[in-house]
Amino acid sequence: MPTALRMLLAARYEMDLDEGEPLLGVSDKCVLWRVERPRPLVVRIARRARASELEWCYRVAVDLAETVPEVVTPLPTTEGRLVVDWADGPVSLWPHVEGDHVDRDDAGQRVAAARLLARLHQAATRLDPGPRPSRPGEAPPDPVLAGPHGPGAFGIYGGIGEFGNRGGAEDPDGMGDRAEVEDPETDPERDRELDCELDRELDRALDRWRATEGDAYPRGVAHGDFCRRNLLWRDGRVVGLLDWDDVRHGWLASELAWATWEFAKNRDNDRMIADRAAGFLAAYRDAGGPPYPEHMIVPFVRCGLRAEIRQARAARAAGVHYDPEYAAASLRAYRAAELTTSRS
Repeated sequence: MPTALRMLLAARYEMDLDEGEPLLGVSDKCVLWRVERPRPLVVRIARRARASELEWCYRVAVDLAETVPEVVTPLPTTEGRLVVDWADGPVSLWPHVEGDHVDRDDAGQRVAAARLLARLHQAATRLDPGPRPSRPGEAPPDPVLAGPHGPGAFGIYGGIGEFGNRGGAEDPDGMGDRAEVEDPETDPERDRELDCELDRELDRALDRWRATEGDAYPRGVAHGDFCRRNLLWRDGRVVGLLDWDDVRHGWLASELAWATWEFAKNRDNDRMIADRAAGFLAAYRDAGGPPYPEHMIVPFVRCGLRAEIRQARAARAAGVHYDPEYAAASLRAYRAAELTTSRS
């Protein structure tokens, strides 16, 4: 860890940190160090967010942690801030939580994740943190039409992220031309008309739902990236919910849908396993999760898949690393007549 950063943290937190050990392969949106002195902590530099955004996000996490103890929150500075400005990006200091990533192939861990999401959404409906700070010229993202990649970060309510259009008055969901879903590994013109029709069908379904049913379902602050990588498991339970950079306000059913996809998809990442999806939704409902439109789960998932595809396209165009296999799997799932399979 840079000496200047250690000195900054020593001043802001009044603690002497050791040099730290870099944590590699954890995330593409942050730089992490684990320190052991004065106690196990994680120093985190966010690459794709502004300090004002993260301060708001982390305040939400602190509020949620009052009733959802699995929420991991950053340490406050001596001035009570949760984020420190640094040249390479906003810095925060977190407790180190021991645990393994949740195993989505384990039925008990899937149920535990769904129950945690239900409690998180219950708490979210009671919070009113105000609007998330936006960037200059950025319109608030549409919580249904936007997918899993947020502006400057990866979150369920953003546009196509760091590599593409951030949204604006003429493009409020930050997703550009809706008729441009292509396979990053093939000719961009291949099956273009098929994708255009899928886009039109999806947009009609989303617009119809918003106009006729949307107001009947709860909105609130959502975690934004509720997936196995951000859940820590130890001693038979979830002990930590990490990564609060992507908190957004919107329809909670949209996050539920994408979480269902994350925990119920097959190993090829191109189908949901039907019984797993049903079990995840049932566990969420039985744990008191807010009501959701069951018939919109698949359209919301498809909306997220479309955003994944566009993220890959934008990364490829910008010459930025992306996973072509995952992008191709997302496209297969998006184009599939049925997103679910009975295979377990």
